[in-house]
Amino acid sequence: GAHAPPPPYRGAVPSVSRLSEYVGSGASVYPDESYDRWLTGTDLARPLPAAPSVTVLLPCYMPNEKGLIIGTINHIRRNLEYPIPFTLLVCYNTPRDLPDIEKKLRAMDGKVDGKKNNLLKVLRVEGSTSKAENLNAALREVSSENVVIYDADHHPDPDSLK
Repeated sequence: GAHAPPPPYRGAVPSVSRLSEYVGSGASVYPDESYDRWLTGTDLARPLPAAPSVTVLLPCYMPNEKGLIIGTINHIRRNLEYPIPFTLLVCYNTPRDLPDIEKKLRAMDGKVDGKKNNLLKVLRVEGSTSKAENLNAALREVSSENVVIYDADHHPDPDSLK
């Protein structure tokens, strides 16, 4: 016959074998059982914790990466999953003007795209000779709680921000 599940566990875990009695029993390991109320819909007025804000930095050296940067931008903005909108900041340097690609980047600057309306910002770092200088300039523009850096030729997995 079936036996009754153990009562809710309310102390320090004395051993893994003791805790295993509670796994799958339906008993709460939370002292105030708030998770149980939320899970069952009896406490839906309690807001879920907000995700921390994120800025994704994408350093780029032109002209070497001009042929792939638009594809990487679109991949990140449209495919990465995050509970709230994030900002993608493309920071690039170039030894000379590149009218075609820079016109495309200017047209995308300040626009939103993707499942969560992710914002794109574009920063040409004047006088920069390296991706490190591009990142340093971009970091001065960041106000989010977290920063993630991907390289210009990287197409990260959709869940990589989680």
